Amino acid sequence: MDNLEKLGLSVYDFDRPDKFSFENLRSLDSLISVFSRNFATDLSGLLRMPAEVEVKKVEQVPFGSEYLDKRDKDESIYVVTNLGDKEQIILQLDVGFLLAIHSKQCGGNFETIKKVKKNITDFEKLTVEHLVENYMYPPLREAFKNIWDFKYHIERIETDPQYAKITVPQDMVALITLDVRVRTDHTQVQIVIPFLSIEQFIESLSTDNVLKNRKTETPPEQIFYLNDHILQIKRNFEVEMGVLNLSVNQLLGLETGDVLVLNEVDKPMVCHFGGKEKFVGKIGAKDGKAAVKILGIVKDVEGKKEKIEKVKESNSVLEN
Repeated sequence: MDNLEKLGLSVYDFDRPDKFSFENLRSLDSLISVFSRNFATDLSGLLRMPAEVEVKKVEQVPFGSEYLDKRDKDESIYVVTNLGDKEQIILQLDVGFLLAIHSKQCGGNFETIKKVKKNITDFEKLTVEHLVENYMYPPLREAFKNIWDFKYHIERIETDPQYAKITVPQDMVALITLDVRVRTDHTQVQIVIPFLSIEQFIESLSTDNVLKNRKTETPPEQIFYLNDHILQIKRNFEVEMGVLNLSVNQLLGLETGDVLVLNEVDKPMVCHFGGKEKFVGKIGAKDGKAAVKILGIVKDVEGKKEKIEKVKESNSVLEN
């Protein structure tokens, strides 16, 4: 071995032939980083909570011995994705991550992500399809659109890795591991790209080509998705009827039937959105229901209190 190193030679491992060059793997890292940022934005919108996604590792391994044989049944979900006529890749998700998303989508809470061994139901597969088709395929297509223009669609969803064979066991695959964090919970998403699936595009997978086609401005589609998610965020709208200062002794002395005098009902009142003072309004009734009429907007800037008082005074003058 020492003699080989002196001659500048190395032993070739026929079980782990290098199909992806260093430049190919570095280009994949760059492209998947774009995907991870967009996926994190979409995932935050889906779950209505902060989410972060970052590339942890990009490596090439033999598909059979280093990927399939090291996966246990019912611990992960393998989404076999068709790229074209014969080309396929795998999107791998933890079952515990899917169950937490499924709970949230069904109206429950986002449960803590746990390591679960379970064969998912057909109902849970619908959640997998919704997540992958609407929140993973679009940013994946956007990230790779200048390298290849595949039409992603789900071929099948498996929990047994032996039924997720998409290439021969000896083929080398690019194994991309993403670290996903939702609140304080962590999980992993893996993308498996066989060399045989993208062999005809491997020359395009270069650093120069990736940098040449990368846009510095934010794509209009991403801006649309971001605006769409922001517009769907729900916050409480509250009307402040008044503020009253009480001593602890007075508070302890309150009894059933006591009346606390607040603002006069015909005076403008402060309206809160998301816990912040945003509007000045006047309470009333419409169609037999309590209502509030917006009289003015209060910008979140210095001097906000003075702005509120000015809006109140101007409306009082108009009424008089």
